[in-house]
Amino acid sequence: MLICATYDMPGRPCTVRGEHLSTCDDTENCSGCLPYRAEVGMLCRLCDDRWKAALSTVTQLTHFLLSGGSRPADVNKTRGRVGPRLPINEATLAADSLWTTLAGVAIAHASGARTSEPWWPAGTSILDGFLPSLTVEEAVEAMRDLVSWVEADPSVTSRVGGAEEAIRFYRETQRQLARFPLEEKPKRVRYLRCRECRAFAVVDHPPLHFLDVRVHECGVCGAQYDPQMREFDLRLYRLEIEAAIAEREAA
Repeated sequence: MLICATYDMPGRPCTVRGEHLSTCDDTENCSGCLPYRAEVGMLCRLCDDRWKAALSTVTQLTHFLLSGGSRPADVNKTRGRVGPRLPINEATLAADSLWTTLAGVAIAHASGARTSEPWWPAGTSILDGFLPSLTVEEAVEAMRDLVSWVEADPSVTSRVGGAEEAIRFYRETQRQLARFPLEEKPKRVRYLRCRECRAFAVVDHPPLHFLDVRVHECGVCGAQYDPQMREFDLRLYRLEIEAAIAEREAA
């Protein structure tokens, strides 16, 4: 069995909330040290959720950062327009960091798969990000094209190098979303009942919600628990519904 690549990386590994290894000697203060297994390449399902969410968000976030906070309904409409040159401020430096970390994913994958790297547009640097000579639209288009290159090959996270770079990228996306938030709304999970108060009020935070671990949270009592257990809860819910149906049919 493979373990999620976060286990050997700096920072908090992906672990089951409230569950511990037999070697854990501080279960009272440990929030959980039983690691997730790798299920999508070298990533656990939660990391894969975060990775894919970061890819789907980064183009819009880049436009947001480079355009001083404007958020168009569809960033694809910016293609081909000529705009002002990029300023140099905290927001543009954040966009540079997003570019270089995603470029790191592409380079690691190309090296591991022994294939060609993507074409790097003029005005971009894999070390420094977007150069001031670019317009906002050119930078956004470059990011969009890089995302498309990465998304085109599902084996990007199948090797340790690519998986670790993908984790660094989604963590950086989380960090910049915490500094420059886009709107991300939590969603209620309809079939889940809170394990503490039994209310159907469990909320799933967005995959890039800036938490040490992703959690399901009850909107009534505030209890939190691990979303990896949702399949277990669905099985319980199915049993409850089937029992109710059997009771009605027997009546």
